[in-house]
Amino acid sequence: MTALEQIITIDGLSLSGKSLLAPRVAEYLGWFYFETGLLYRGLAYALFEQDFVEIQPQGIDEALNLLEFTCDNSGKCIQITYCQKVLKEKHLHTPALSQWTGILAQDPYVRQKLLFVQRLLLQKFGPLVAHGRDTGSQIFPQALWRFYVHSDMGTRAQRYCELNEIEPTPAALAQVITKIDLKDKRDMWQEAEGLLFDPQAKSIDMSSLTVEQSLEKVLERVYQLTQ
Repeated sequence: MTALEQIITIDGLSLSGKSLLAPRVAEYLGWFYFETGLLYRGLAYALFEQDFVEIQPQGIDEALNLLEFTCDNSGKCIQITYCQKVLKEKHLHTPALSQWTGILAQDPYVRQKLLFVQRLLLQKFGPLVAHGRDTGSQIFPQALWRFYVHSDMGTRAQRYCELNEIEPTPAALAQVITKIDLKDKRDMWQEAEGLLFDPQAKSIDMSSLTVEQSLEKVLERVYQLTQ
């Protein structure tokens, strides 16, 4: 097995459970953990700080030059630094930044630039577990192990409420489900354009399995393909 094959990709719609499963897989195997969407969030942060309001190649290049992608203190996760300032979760997961990140992710120039950076990280940090949109179909198509996780809408709505500290009343859940459904439609449109998802990925339903049970399924598949 070559180093470029030592990749596990975990894809899925938002709130499907990929961010719960991927770090557990990486921790178990002792591999580098990589959330591909963080690069887009880091770029969005740099653009905000530079007061760029349009997506233009020059502005994208200037913002990327202000970012550094390294290992954190554990040596197993990515750390993004902007002008020598380490960006924490509170910097990268604001509502405004999330909206801008979604716009950036649809821009062909941005995708191509960050695709290059994402592949460089593999060469720099070695075997990794990557989770995020189009990880198996576009970023690491050579990955030997590719997974697609999904959950039912009720489970995803509950996760949204937990993450955003919203009381999951029937009315709140109904609003969240509508919001998730609209995002799914946008994502499915991208899939139709050939940008997302990997038809050869192994499916895992995380609405019927715990994280530990899902971990067992991933490891079982990994061991099957390495025998």
